[in-house]
Amino acid sequence: MSAVPATRRAVEYSNEEVHVLKILDNIYHKIFFLVKILSFVCLVAVISLVFIQIVFRYALSMPLRWSDMLLSVLFTYLAMLGLVTAVYQNAVPEITYIVKKFSSTVQERISLFADVLTLLICFILLIPTQRILKAAASSSIYMLPMDWSQVLVSFPIAIALLIIIYLRRIALYFRKDKAPIHDSKDEEGV
Repeated sequence: MSAVPATRRAVEYSNEEVHVLKILDNIYHKIFFLVKILSFVCLVAVISLVFIQIVFRYALSMPLRWSDMLLSVLFTYLAMLGLVTAVYQNAVPEITYIVKKFSSTVQERISLFADVLTLLICFILLIPTQRILKAAASSSIYMLPMDWSQVLVSFPIAIALLIIIYLRRIALYFRKDKAPIHDSKDEEGV
């Protein structure tokens, strides 16, 4: 008799299934690599714009009127993309003092429950976004050629990306030791 429980036994996959899983895994990691790059670009843009704003306001005594609004837009995108990047890299702080006192199986189940609960919250948050974007489309941003819906579209995009992350985490929980896909070193945490 095998010492490995039936739920943890390896399942044989055909070469086509392995190939499809690897392709999906590569697409997943490439999408979130792009998100990390975009969040880095937003961070650099925010820092640069703040520096330019300080120079113009205090050194040249010529404040840039449009820079405050552009910073609001960039901060919004930075916050949303930064959140997705933090969750992807598993760098969100957790309070695990009590959870670490349980066995590893119970810890995994608590983690699964937290992921399912977070996924449910993401779906609930996604529901009103269409109405919010419609309402924001009628209000333009002062001094910029755009309206607020172009800024607030970052919310449903971030929520959709979070849904993808949590769906994958839940799928990996149930496929543990079965699927020949890999977790990125980025997802090991910091």
